Order: sequence, then structure tokens, then C-alpha cells
Amino acid sequence: MYAVAYLTPGGFSSVGFIGAFEGTTLRVADPVFGWQTVAADDCFAVIHTETGYVLPGVTPKLSDSLTSPWLMQSSEKLAANKVIQGPWPKRHPKTLLEPELGGDKFVSGYPHAWERIRRWAFEVAPDWRSLALSAIFARCSIQRPIEEAEMLYRQFGPTLRDALLRSGPPTPEQMMRWRGIKGTRAMKREGGLDDLRSFQDIMAWAPWCAEMLAARDDMSREVRNVIAVEWLPWGIGVAKLSFTMMLSGRDAACLDTRMLNYFFGDATFDPAELEEGDDYASNARKWSEPETRLQFLSRVSARSKASGSRGVTPGAVKTYSWLEGKLRETPYFDAKWSQPFAKAQWLLWETLGRTAGTANHGALWEVIDPLIEEITGRAL
Repeated sequence: MYAVAYLTPGGFSSVGFIGAFEGTTLRVADPVFGWQTVAADDCFAVIHTETGYVLPGVTPKLSDSLTSPWLMQSSEKLAANKVIQGPWPKRHPKTLLEPELGGDKFVSGYPHAWERIRRWAFEVAPDWRSLALSAIFARCSIQRPIEEAEMLYRQFGPTLRDALLRSGPPTPEQMMRWRGIKGTRAMKREGGLDDLRSFQDIMAWAPWCAEMLAARDDMSREVRNVIAVEWLPWGIGVAKLSFTMMLSGRDAACLDTRMLNYFFGDATFDPAELEEGDDYASNARKWSEPETRLQFLSRVSARSKASGSRGVTPGAVKTYSWLEGKLRETPYFDAKWSQPFAKAQWLLWETLGRTAGTANHGALWEVIDPLIEEITGRAL
């Protein structure tokens, strides 16, 4: 990640994380003053937070030497509302923030996340508490803006982490008294918004999932597929399971609402064609809205009726993997990367925001980093 030293509108000097560029101004996430809109001329140093390097006397006009190598190779600008031919099907136009040469760009949050993911995946044995905390964070973001989800998670996440470390999973009655849960939709025990029921199932599932991960060296999407079929916690779909698996080092893409809006747009498909073979990409034919998205969501959420199964059907996983495969057609897909689908989804997701910008899910790291430090005996 990158930070900037700047002069606040009130005349104070401060430092905050670079969020997004907006013309000649930028959004700064300041730990003291909160979100600030700052003129580029009021910035007097750019700081690389991983190495501590400080570039004095510059404004945040980032070029190759500063921007993440996981983005494009040259200095580009993200131009809003540029109509291009969408990746699927190619005859339908889409609106996308497309890279253009010769300008500024925001810094992706994926490199910051990857440093943690890499550590967890290759230096820390699968830990059920980190899986539970990740999946509960994912649940919090369902049908809720990510900013609100992170705000609430910062309130109850540390309490939950400490409970898991010291005394085990808390009861719903205990959690109902916590800040970030008390007075929120988690108090609603009906209408599909029973967060506490989902939290309880996630905490029961996490030890089983940790054993599953420890028994498999495979880091591909197949691990996600197996878990989705065998045990998918209540209140968590394949998309949020994918997010949780990505954080554990396995490859999987979280196809949430923002991603579905991009892939489907005004398109639809005949779901019966998905049964005709494994080459799902060749099976799309007729397109219209809103049937596509509803059909897709219905198929990927289909729960198995097989005896002993606690997950979705194999067909649900195939349908999800089919759409996930469309990430190969994006400029962010790198088949040589350890997490090609996860990386492509993260970078594309950032560009699809109402204002494109960095997403690093800082609330999650704030809660889980102390857990990993205690397990390993050293700080991240």
C-alpha cells in the first residue's frame, strides 16, 4: 500500500493511506481525521508502507516506480464510463473503467492482501479461528455496503477474536450484547437476515474446514469446489466461501453483486445448456435481462438433497466455475500467478466501484493480524 503526507484543510500535517484519485484531488484514509479529500498540491511526500521508503517533495502522481507490479506495465489512467465491447458475449457493450496511457491511477489493495495471504498459506498451518473470522467478515458484507460492513466488523471483530482465542465460540445470547451486533440486522431472527445463526454455523464448520485444508496440498479452485459440496455453512454462498478460501491461499473468485453486474449486464443464457458438456463458455446463446442473473443465482444456491450432504449440488459448483472462468478474458488474469482467478477478480472488482479505488479490507487485517501474531510468535 501507499500513504501520503499532506496538509489537512484545518492546517495540520498528517499521514493517511491513498484511497482513490479524483481529478486533481485524492481521497485519503487518515487514521486520525478519517476520510479526507485533499488537493494534490497539498501533498508533500509519498510513502511505501511495506518498505518505509519516503519520496519527499512529490505529489501522488504515481508511475511505474511506485505502482504495484500486479497492475499494468506502464503509466495509465482509469477513465470512467468508457463503453467497450464486453468480454461475454463480445457483441454486447459494457461500461468499464478502462486503462488509458499517460495518466495517474490508484494503487491496488491486492498486493497488501497478498502479503498476508502468502504468509497464512505457506507459513501458518490452517487455523480454524482465522477461517471463522474470515467467513464471518464475508457474511457481514452480504446485502450491505462494504464500508458499513467494515465499520461493524471493527466493532465486534476484536471481541470475537479474543473469545475464540481464550474461551471458544460465544453463544448467540452473548454476541447479541456486543457493539457492532446489538441494534443491527443481526437481531432479526427471521427474513433471511439471521446473521447470528450464520455466525454459529460458520464457527461449527471452521474446525472441519481447517482439517480439510490441512489434508490437501492442492491450492486450486478444486478445493473450494469440494468444500462447497460437502459443507457450506448456512448464510454463506459459493461466492463468500470463495472469498474465504482466497484468504487461506486457495484460488477462488468472489463473484458478488458488483461482479455479476459486470458479467451479466443485459445478458442471459439458457441454463439447460450447461449440462451439455464441460466447455461451458461455448454454450451461451440467447441474452436478455433479468432472467440471466436470476437463473444463475438460483442454480448456484441449489442445496443438495443427498443424504449426509450439507452443501450445494455439484451442478451449482459447475455453474459458478463456468462464470468464474470468464475472468480469463480480463486484462488482469495471469495464469502463472499463484491465485490467477482471485487476483483477476480483486483487481477487476476495484475498477468497478462507483468510484474506482483501492480495496484492501483493512478491517479484516486489523482483527486477524493479532491472531496470526499470537499463533506464530511474531508480527506480520
